[in-house]
Amino acid sequence: MEIPLDQLKQRKSNANIRARERLYDMPEGTLQALYELQDKHCALCNDRATLPNLMVDHDHATGIVRGLLCRRCNAVLHTGKDNRAWLEKAIQY
Repeated sequence: MEIPLDQLKQRKSNANIRARERLYDMPEGTLQALYELQDKHCALCNDRATLPNLMVDHDHATGIVRGLLCRRCNAVLHTGKDNRAWLEKAIQY
């Protein structure tokens, strides 16, 4: 029995979402709820995105999840290492 491609993609997506919830010690359904709370947008730039394409943004010191970011915004924060002075300097530049 063959499974349609769209069903295979959905299963993979669901498995990815659940794996990220486990990684951040979140109850099942937390990422979907956060995604809905953010109105299906990146928390920083407000671009619309699908849940599998959003990254879980968290405080590296505490592990507390702050929201869901697109890859571009997540990369900017990662590059700045959550360092306010560095990010302000980058803005001024």
